[in-house]
Amino acid sequence: VPTKTIIDMYDNADIRKSTYFANLNVNINSVETNIDLINKYPGNPAFNTAGAIYKYVNASKVFRIGEMYLVAAEAAAGNNDAANALKYLNLLHAARVGGNTINASGAALTDAIRKERTLELAFEGFRLDDLKRWHLGFTRGVPQNPDVLIGQGITLTISADDNKFVWAIPPYDMTLNKNLVQNPGW
Repeated sequence: VPTKTIIDMYDNADIRKSTYFANLNVNINSVETNIDLINKYPGNPAFNTAGAIYKYVNASKVFRIGEMYLVAAEAAAGNNDAANALKYLNLLHAARVGGNTINASGAALTDAIRKERTLELAFEGFRLDDLKRWHLGFTRGVPQNPDVLIGQGITLTISADDNKFVWAIPPYDMTLNKNLVQNPGW
């Protein structure tokens, strides 16, 4: 269940908004509600040969052109090459948001690249690595419907220096290799 914060990051003209989310009537924790759920890769029917359990099976996406444009934009911005950073950023952004382009420089350009990376690669497992690379913490966004959430962590803020930003080395690996040193705080 994505947060309202991430859904609201997408402009209504952004084709990703209607592609990545599906508004469904669901019952979560005894609360029946219409809520937007992640539907980014709904599955390839050609792989659905064994029944509904395989509905969301897809071929792996090893490389995506959107990611390559974002890597190029971030690298160019890091080299103070704003012209190429904007070129690569806008090749992606214009294709997603009806030809609209971004015009930014300096910190605003870096922020625009980071935002576009969040939007394009959402729900694919990039976010934690991005936050670590950028040395940024995070605050969990506002939920769509707090009534469907239970437990702790509904509100959460983690600083960039929090030791939990790095996973613990599994105990089994520590046992196998006595030369390993556990990550701090674990």
